[in-house]
Amino acid sequence: MNNSKYKRITRYLEQFHRETFGKLVSTTADGTDDNTYGRPYFKYDDDVEAFINDMHEIDAVDFDYVRNIEKIEDKAVEDLTEDELITKLTLFVRGEKFCEGMLSGALRDGTVQKVLEELKRF
Repeated sequence: MNNSKYKRITRYLEQFHRETFGKLVSTTADGTDDNTYGRPYFKYDDDVEAFINDMHEIDAVDFDYVRNIEKIEDKAVEDLTEDELITKLTLFVRGEKFCEGMLSGALRDGTVQKVLEELKRF
């Protein structure tokens, strides 16, 4: 990946220094909070949605590498290679399909911000 692709996602770094990034939304039969029938989902703020879309645009992770994600789970962000940093971000973005709010947790604890900061090196 070239540097311009990283600029596309690292530009969000300044916007991601806050405590909340969206909210959990429940759907109901009559439009109220009572009688919830649908599965709740996480509704992200506009800038987070834009970040997700940009990640999908630059996403070029080798899936054989993703299968070995446990190799990077215990590494410090500062010790990750360029490919590993992108893989970690991809894990959070794609993980939303399986674990609602996964990206929100990584944003709230600062992991995404650390990864973006490290990507500025490349």
